[in-house]
Amino acid sequence: MCYSDTIFTPLCTELQRRVTDLHVWSASQYHAIRPPLLTEVILTEPLRTPPSVTRHVQQTRYMDQGMAVYGYTAAPSPLPCDGPAPRVVQHSGPGHSAGDDPTVCVQCGREVGVVLKDLHVGETVTGRSSSSPQPPRYRDVFIVTYRGSLQDTLWLPFHRVWAASGMLRGVKQTGVPVAVLNPRDVASVRSLSTMAGPDRVVVAGSLDVHGLERKVVVFVQTRPREASPKVDEEDIGRLDVMSRTTSQLVWVKPPPSSSQRDTQSNDDDDDGDDDDDDDDDDDDDDDDDDDDDDDDDLD
Repeated sequence: MCYSDTIFTPLCTELQRRVTDLHVWSASQYHAIRPPLLTEVILTEPLRTPPSVTRHVQQTRYMDQGMAVYGYTAAPSPLPCDGPAPRVVQHSGPGHSAGDDPTVCVQCGREVGVVLKDLHVGETVTGRSSSSPQPPRYRDVFIVTYRGSLQDTLWLPFHRVWAASGMLRGVKQTGVPVAVLNPRDVASVRSLSTMAGPDRVVVAGSLDVHGLERKVVVFVQTRPREASPKVDEEDIGRLDVMSRTTSQLVWVKPPPSSSQRDTQSNDDDDDGDDDDDDDDDDDDDDDDDDDDDDDDDLD
């Protein structure tokens, strides 16, 4: 279901007028845009996402009281396990590109590929019994970023910018096959929803994976461009991307923002001031005594 109510409500109203005995079912994370002719049923119990990921999802401000998304409710009985802890790739340090954007960084891509290898994604296992857990296939993996952040100065289509990104070059250098979703291509979208076609990691935008799930989800968080400075991509990513995970979350983070660095610096300064005050006290006592390749589309 779409974000705004400018299309869906008129559509349902017209369908109801033209079709007798019509039954329509729809699902949306945004309860505020429900057409008035539909009865609301609230489903807020997390059934597919492991608790280790659910805790990150529910930190989004969109689940705060009065916001557009209902918060989670507790499961009636505790789950048998917490799930694997999220894996983090930090866009900073030796080998990483300058700037705040992990999507242009080849080293971030290499590290994502290493994490996927460490999770045994795409491994062919022989000699195992049919009852043994099988490793994830490449098609069991999403690599997703917020679609509004990955813009090119030439305004190329989103999937073309993604395909040419440094991150995907780095992922492919580790031997991980990837396919970039073209949301305007019907065959690509069909392959995405049915998990058909070659066994490759699917790369997409956050709007393209609504309602879909994968065992492993790589959320690539970036900083908002000047065109959308009010967008909090971490908040959107928690809600739209992390929630697509049924097992393992991999979180690619940008370097700390200037405000975060300033906060940390102030904390350090405060600690230092305390030490200086202590030193001054000691001195007073002493004085007193002494005087940071293109890929194929999914098809």
